[in-house]
Amino acid sequence: MAGFLSGHSMPGMALAGAAILTLIARAAPRPVFARVDWSIILFFAGLFVVIQGASHTGILERMFDAFAPLLSGSA
Repeated sequence: MAGFLSGHSMPGMALAGAAILTLIARAAPRPVFARVDWSIILFFAGLFVVIQGASHTGILERMFDAFAPLLSGSA
C-alpha cells in the first residue's frame, strides 16, 4: 500500500508485494504457481487487450452514444 500511495504503479507494487510475501513465508514458488488457474489469467489478459483495442478505435464511445438514450431512464 505504501508504494502505491507514494505514486508507484499498481501492477508493479502488486508484484513486489507478492514477491515479498513469498520470501517472508519462505514458501517454494512452484507449488503456489501450480495452484494458479492460468486459463482465467489468460482470459482476463486477453479481455484487457480487446478492451484497449476497442478504446483506441473509438467504438466504445460510439456504443455509449448509441445506448445512452436507452439507458437515460426517461422512458
